Amino acid sequence: MIATIPVLLLGIWVEESAIERETAMVSEKHLLLAQNLTGALDRYAQDTQAVFDFLTATAETQAPSDAAVALARKIGFLHFCLVEPTGQIRVGWPIVGSSSKSSSKSLSRPLMSVLLKEIGPATRFSNVMADDTGRPTIFLSRRLPSGKIAVASLDLSFIRQSQKEVTFGRGGHAAVVDKAGNVIAHPRDDWQATIKNVAKVKPVSRMMEGKTGVTTFLAPAVNKTMITGYATVSSTGWGVMVPQPMSELQARADQVRQMVIGIIIVGLVAAALISWALAGLLVRPVEAAARAAMDIA
Repeated sequence: MIATIPVLLLGIWVEESAIERETAMVSEKHLLLAQNLTGALDRYAQDTQAVFDFLTATAETQAPSDAAVALARKIGFLHFCLVEPTGQIRVGWPIVGSSSKSSSKSLSRPLMSVLLKEIGPATRFSNVMADDTGRPTIFLSRRLPSGKIAVASLDLSFIRQSQKEVTFGRGGHAAVVDKAGNVIAHPRDDWQATIKNVAKVKPVSRMMEGKTGVTTFLAPAVNKTMITGYATVSSTGWGVMVPQPMSELQARADQVRQMVIGIIIVGLVAAALISWALAGLLVRPVEAAARAAMDIA
């Protein structure tokens, strides 16, 4: 009993604390991953805005140089134009081949109504939305002193590639949403194509409030309970979360539990064998004395 009780108590404590330790380790790692990805996206957004401002500064006076077009293409722009508040395009520069060139001489009314909301002299990133061809796009816009509006469409390839590079375990991944909770980058291609809104998901709603942290939630994409670190891109309001199924943490905790059970069994067997041996050493002299007494009697 002296040998068994400490072993059992130690085993129970290790088993109960295994999931807590796994959760603590994952929380720190996932939050760090989310913050690193938001840092990269923040730097990308600043570079994108700088190129857009450069194009805007020269748009009314001259055509872009080959170097400017190459820079805009590398950063991910598809098209740049100056439009009237009515939507009429006055200057249009296709950045990526002729396919990115608008098929009409004006932007659609729904697109203009979105871009005109709260537009000012400062560059503004729109939420992800469908362009005139139905492709998910982010638009940069800015009102010029002349009254015209500078508009550029931004490809999402860099953001989505950055999201794809964060993968671990069997279900760990990253996801990026805009400040309205619309999916920009996600492992589910259909959610990307349809611009799925996930604003009601707990970590997304917290990111929309500008918060950073760790939480658990029920992921609608896989209908599993997940633990995630989440953070916000300060320059654009985009949210980044790095979730992982809680079942993977439980599986690792189960491995610890199995190991602990094995140690307990080995400890009990060892304690029983040692106790049996010690009992024999103690009993044999007493048995000999009893036999001698009986012989004398």
